[in-house]
Amino acid sequence: MISGILNVNSLGLVMVYFIVSSNTIQSVVADLTDLPENSFWVGRTFWVLVLAVLILPVCLKKELQELHIVSMTLFVAVIVFILIIFVQLLIYGTNKFSYYTNEKTGDITDMQMSF
Repeated sequence: MISGILNVNSLGLVMVYFIVSSNTIQSVVADLTDLPENSFWVGRTFWVLVLAVLILPVCLKKELQELHIVSMTLFVAVIVFILIIFVQLLIYGTNKFSYYTNEKTGDITDMQMSF
């Protein structure tokens, strides 16, 4: 009984992951290309299928020892993301994705945090 509940919960989490990831990839591809919005290559269905094909080999692994490559890849991806944000802050003085920038100049030097 508990195993069935855990399986349903896991399936729901995978569905949420696919929806959020495919929407993010869909918007990035739409911004980077000149494809129309109703194109198959920009649609959510295509990106859900791509994610499913990419994740399937990881899901079929039997032992945790076999996942060390995936773990290292994710670690490198996080480091690259942090470096990109750091370089952007050094070059432009701001992170264009930040909600805490000064509205007039976009500079982070005037940022005040209240606790």
